[in-house]
Amino acid sequence: MNNTVVLTCTTDSKSSDPVLISWSYIPTGSSSLKPIAAVCKVNNESRSVYHIARAAAGVCNLMVNSTQLMNGGTYLCQDVTTAKYSTAQLVVLGNYHYDYVWFKCLQHVSTFSLLVN
Repeated sequence: MNNTVVLTCTTDSKSSDPVLISWSYIPTGSSSLKPIAAVCKVNNESRSVYHIARAAAGVCNLMVNSTQLMNGGTYLCQDVTTAKYSTAQLVVLGNYHYDYVWFKCLQHVSTFSLLVN
């Protein structure tokens, strides 16, 4: 908890700028897909929790600021041009001074990784 989590999505479609990558999220215990970002830009209602960092062409990194228990769930990165997507499950556990963030990549767009600071 209270860590920054970086989910990196890389696409092979580097022909357009801005990157046509969208990010969505299904909270743990829910079946509703909630949009986070479109065209590699965070939606207004998601800005307090998430932000985007673009490292290179075709890359759209989603950053979860100060990770909380409510941020746990399944994240979906999709290349809108090719309809390829990748999902990842983020599990956040917190117990007093012990913090743990668990990440599992379920499918691949091109690259999907995690960095916890």
